[in-house]
Amino acid sequence: MTNYFDSPFKGKLLSEQVKNPNIKVGRYSYYSGYYHGHSFDDCARYLFPDRDDVDKLIIGSFCSIGSGASFIMAGNQGHR
Repeated sequence: MTNYFDSPFKGKLLSEQVKNPNIKVGRYSYYSGYYHGHSFDDCARYLFPDRDDVDKLIIGSFCSIGSGASFIMAGNQGHR
């Protein structure tokens, strides 16, 4: 399995890697997920690209998101 990232010290801009239309990102925000090996789209759990009436994830400008971060979407907050 190949890693999506080249190095643990270099992140990638979110604007270059986000493919889900329900994720909006600001300028110069980046994600460094070297230790988990996947792109940022996999961090937004339960955010389906074919439904635009449920949720949207909006990331502001100049944000840094670290490896292993996850955003639980679609009202799935009933866990304890």
